[in-house]
Amino acid sequence: MRDFQAFFDLDVPGWQKQMLEPTDWAVRSRAVRANDSVEVLRPVADNVYDELLAESAVFLQLSDATASTTVVECVARATPICVNRVGGVPEYLGPDYPLYHEGNAAALLRDTARVRDAHQYLLDRRESAPCDKDFIDRVQSSAVYISLPTPPSRQGVFERFDVTVLITAYARLHSLREQLNRFSCQRDAPRFELVIWNNDSRNAPLVDAAVRDLSSDFPIRVIHSSENFYCAMRLALPAIARSDVLLICDDDVLPEPHYIRTLYDAHERLGREVAVCVRGHVFHPHRLDLDNPELVWQREQHMKFHDQNAPECTVDFAHADNFVISMDLLRRASLRPMTHPEYVLVDDYWLSYVLSAEVGVSCRKIQAPEIFRFTESADDPNIALYHNPSVHEQRVRLYVEHMLAGWPKGAQITLQAPF
Repeated sequence: MRDFQAFFDLDVPGWQKQMLEPTDWAVRSRAVRANDSVEVLRPVADNVYDELLAESAVFLQLSDATASTTVVECVARATPICVNRVGGVPEYLGPDYPLYHEGNAAALLRDTARVRDAHQYLLDRRESAPCDKDFIDRVQSSAVYISLPTPPSRQGVFERFDVTVLITAYARLHSLREQLNRFSCQRDAPRFELVIWNNDSRNAPLVDAAVRDLSSDFPIRVIHSSENFYCAMRLALPAIARSDVLLICDDDVLPEPHYIRTLYDAHERLGREVAVCVRGHVFHPHRLDLDNPELVWQREQHMKFHDQNAPECTVDFAHADNFVISMDLLRRASLRPMTHPEYVLVDDYWLSYVLSAEVGVSCRKIQAPEIFRFTESADDPNIALYHNPSVHEQRVRLYVEHMLAGWPKGAQITLQAPF
């Protein structure tokens, strides 16, 4: 903020005081006790303005200044400027500038030698100022610049994507190449990367062959595991993925052209605090049968299964064959350790329980019958994991655990005294 009154009060015999009229001078002049010592000039052309600066000294008294165009213009032309040391002015003029005033501007301007020194100081400072390259180097080595996100053009192997698609490969290698071809034909898809987690390293040559020479615009990363982690490795994806969103696609799913776009749009619509699936179970309020808890899953009592054709709804158990979740939500859920290591066999059941009961978010099943179809081996009892007796056992075990914990809402239990 400029103090115009200080210029009118400035007593510098031998100097002609001129002031370019500000655009709002009609208002500002009301607060100024003007006198004849100042010639107020109408706005001038740029070339006339340049001549004025080149042949004059400048006076400024500021109440504050993070930046000042006048100071910058004087520095550029080596025009002596008598100014008070305030705000960001010393950053432009340096600490040793000879025409800083502290109520003594008149005395400074009467000292012609000091005025010449100020001109020479600005000339020298201009010569010693860093060139463009030096300036860029200084900016790029600063803490502020270093802390900025890496621009996409320089991310290299750390390039970021909108979504990470995860496929767990194990026994359905016969359909892997078709699955990959279908991902290469996605329409209007967000930028995505694809991670293949091969749970049997003995099949590495077959997996690599399926990936080799695939014509695609998306990167594929393959991880060969010496041990079968089932689907527990999904919990490791936040540390591996190069996106903030995970899309899980089972190896028995053949995606249609709008598969990724449909699931990603549902995720964006519902928000990052909601997990999205296409198929899932809803439990009805009921009492835990302490003697025969397995009957609930064997007969599918007190629950309803909603497939991809069913209308959109909230589910308790979200099937992770077609599943979208934010990495942040998955990371928070993974902080809760599995009660039993065998729960890796029913990891999506466990994850649904933790998301709802512990994290406090919901799982939403969308209606999407046209975005995928299952392979012929999807129900093959020799391949499909859900036919495995060990899976049945852990499913009942987890069911008992969450019912005893009072989840989902409406779960009831009656404890009986021993005989």
